[in-house]
Amino acid sequence: MMKRIAIFSLLVGLGFSNKVIMNKIVDNKLEEARKAIREEHRSETPIPEIEKVYPFGFHWRGKVVSGRLDCRDGWARDMSTVVRTGNAILTAVEERLVLSLALGLEKLEFGFDHCQLSIEPIFSLVRNFTATVGKNSIHLQVSVALNDTDNCHPRLDSFNISEADDIQVHTGQGIASQIKDKIITALLAHYHEEVLTVINMELLDIAINQISNATICQQT
Repeated sequence: MMKRIAIFSLLVGLGFSNKVIMNKIVDNKLEEARKAIREEHRSETPIPEIEKVYPFGFHWRGKVVSGRLDCRDGWARDMSTVVRTGNAILTAVEERLVLSLALGLEKLEFGFDHCQLSIEPIFSLVRNFTATVGKNSIHLQVSVALNDTDNCHPRLDSFNISEADDIQVHTGQGIASQIKDKIITALLAHYHEEVLTVINMELLDIAINQISNATICQQT
């Protein structure tokens, strides 16, 4: 039988008065989540193929120059680097206790093992590449009922990646590679939303699994 002395009753007293304690509780739960992600081999997830054409708007020897990027065998990582990036905020809303968290991935990158970059009619090359995402932020909100019917099990209210900026492509060393990096970055301008959607769905599924198996009541 579950004790009806749920941990949230402790959080009400400690969380509202001491952010350090609340943050520590969250950090401990995130450490458990990171461990589970690694053990379940969910640090990396596949991403959709790319087929993008971008008209550059100038001519080369009488022909319109356009860029084409075709990529497959894509991946995104690292879900196991999720951390808290701001203070945990605990509030009482109607008959629920609501916990809002600002999170982020310390390492977020995506890439493809096989890519063909064509700047028609100038050149074409085949290789792999990796893109790093310099800035990202995630908002997570969970809540628990304040009544006597279901105050042991938290509920996931919202989860979304709210920011992902400063995307840099890396294909190698030298000036030529730097030029190609800039071209690929331009071609990826609209694709990164698709990548974020995949990452968001993967992290959402992880969050649902973690929260659905959680209880904030003590066993007796």
